[in-house]
Amino acid sequence: MTEPPKLIPAIAMPSKGFSLIELMVTLSVLAIVLVIAAPSFGNFVLSQRVKTASFDVVASLSFARSEAIKQNGNVTIAPTGGSWA
Repeated sequence: MTEPPKLIPAIAMPSKGFSLIELMVTLSVLAIVLVIAAPSFGNFVLSQRVKTASFDVVASLSFARSEAIKQNGNVTIAPTGGSWA
């Protein structure tokens, strides 16, 4: 007679992946973190837009100043597109 195959304990074999419960817990934690972070991210985006606009104005003034010095005359800054309001 042949012997039945020996069963290998689960401890000896490493798992290859993750369970459905681990996936659900991870997605739940991620969703909670996103819900908490969303309002802060909106404020961050608004403050970055204000910073970008102020840097654009400073860059335009710097460029106008350098052109005025180079041309030895007056230079005017005017909006060409977009909203300056």
